[in-house]
Amino acid sequence: MVIIFRLIRFILPLLLMYLVFQVLRNFLYYFGSSGYPGRGSSYSGGTGDSGSHSRGTSRKIRNPYSILECSPHATDEEVKSCYRRMVGRYHPDRFIGQELDQEFIDLATERFKEIQDAYDQIRKIRGMV
Repeated sequence: MVIIFRLIRFILPLLLMYLVFQVLRNFLYYFGSSGYPGRGSSYSGGTGDSGSHSRGTSRKIRNPYSILECSPHATDEEVKSCYRRMVGRYHPDRFIGQELDQEFIDLATERFKEIQDAYDQIRKIRGMV
């Protein structure tokens, strides 16, 4: 009887710590370190694998809200505003006339495509026009 009681006293805290760890792991998986869903994490829309963007490239998809730097709880107008801000920041035409390296322009173009893909994905999810 004493052995069973000691086993229960030993196993129960371990089980509780395991459950708390699982909950925290899932919380951090979805919300990352900054408190916004997907920020700081590699959340890929719930599938866990790399999918393909609408442009046909096959690279790992991040959370579209983290790419646009907005919250999933934002209104459609706020999402559109974040999209426009990010497009203005990374549009390749902005960098072409500045005599920058072609590698930098290529990176800006890639980032611009990511932003467009993220916005398209959010529009499909929300049914935005």
